[in-house]
Amino acid sequence: MNVQDAKTILGIKQGNITLEELKKIFKKKMLYWHPDIAVNNCISAAEATAKSQNIILAYEILSENLDSLEESTYKYNYETYHSYRTPSSRNYKQYYDYSIDSIDENFINRITLKSSNVKWIDYIEDLEILVVRFKNSSVYYLYFDVPVSVYQSFQRTDSPGKFVSQYLHRYKYESHNKYADWLNVYKSLSDITND
Repeated sequence: MNVQDAKTILGIKQGNITLEELKKIFKKKMLYWHPDIAVNNCISAAEATAKSQNIILAYEILSENLDSLEESTYKYNYETYHSYRTPSSRNYKQYYDYSIDSIDENFINRITLKSSNVKWIDYIEDLEILVVRFKNSSVYYLYFDVPVSVYQSFQRTDSPGKFVSQYLHRYKYESHNKYADWLNVYKSLSDITND
């Protein structure tokens, strides 16, 4: 996405625009396309998510350097833009925690996240279970009936801790302080069926 794409997505026709005007346009668009709101307008969650991600990206590209953007500067999509952006405005430290304990070693497909409080996530796709391990915690959490799209969004989020509080509270969960017996059975069955 470049600057002209961003202007098109937000419906901006004039050349110069103030940050306040941009914020108003952004909020109006998000009030319609936010996935939690769009379902009331008979819009699918997938379509609303894709559209809102483009709106967010367009807003961030235009607001970051409103007066000095060049049309050819940005060629990002939603995922790559957030990895490009530096977290200089944050007042907390995000880092990867690669330490491994007895719980971690059992989740061989875990994805370590750069976060202030989430250590890693894993997903058991055929059971729709999202596994979350927080930093400095002796337990992990299993969230049930989580669609793969939520897991994919979690991988791309700029703020994993915020994602947990905003999106995962609606799913049933339980915590464990050791690798659950049924997970051992599941893993064994998976090893057999994958051979």
